[in-house]
Amino acid sequence: MVKILDIATARDAAEAHFWISVLAQEGIEAHVSNEALSIGIGELPPGPATNPGILVREEDAARARAVLAALAAAEVQAEDEEADEEDDDE
Repeated sequence: MVKILDIATARDAAEAHFWISVLAQEGIEAHVSNEALSIGIGELPPGPATNPGILVREEDAARARAVLAALAAAEVQAEDEEADEEDDDE
């Protein structure tokens, strides 16, 4: 029996689908959970219960978490570089 794990929570459906595409490029099959609930934000409080989640097979979970962690680190680095460039312009 295949065990499915929820490994991450996205801010919105767009971010979740971006993560899914990044994982697919790494050969990891993933799916979005709670996508329908995330559409109700405004009427439902945002949070882990309503934000989209990323579902992967248990055997892919560690690698998928590592891919998403590397993606987050790259985003932070890009933001830092952008902030440094803005500081240099002043």
